[in-house]
Amino acid sequence: VSEEARATIPDLHHVKRNIQRARITADSAPEPLDLYFDRIPYNLIITKRNDNFLCFDSGPGADRIIIFSSPVQQKIMGLASDFVVDGTFKITPKIFFQLYCVHAIYRNEVLPVCFVLLPNKTQITYQQMINQISIIGPLWLPQTVMMDFEKGPINVLGDAFPNIQMTGCFFHFRQTIHR
Repeated sequence: VSEEARATIPDLHHVKRNIQRARITADSAPEPLDLYFDRIPYNLIITKRNDNFLCFDSGPGADRIIIFSSPVQQKIMGLASDFVVDGTFKITPKIFFQLYCVHAIYRNEVLPVCFVLLPNKTQITYQQMINQISIIGPLWLPQTVMMDFEKGPINVLGDAFPNIQMTGCFFHFRQTIHR
């Protein structure tokens, strides 16, 4: 290929990103407008290995909770004893308030094991989330959890697992001080 032709070829990173965007657009159903939608698209409930990924959907309504976790992730959740949990707001679909993520520390790696879409930050919602995760992963018995300083999850995890050791995350501690 000549120098002139090479100069017009986009960088491989950009080509890959454009292909990913096209695939996502082609595979995606329109984003729901509210929490009362009745069907989750098939490509979001099954993994590439054809395993179930959708574990729980409380159903249409203002307090809707949806939990995703593959069978492999559920197995790891049962084998691990140390976890990191955190809610994020920036990448959450517009109709949900937050995406709450559970990560297991397993074989010296931090692995995502559960993703929960939540409609709000109430203690009742966190209680429902922990109850459902415990049903999905009946062997889930966290001994230690690193988390932010949010009262709802702290209370709920302490009630559900009385012997749990909870530690605050330094990143969130710094954020709290700077506010």
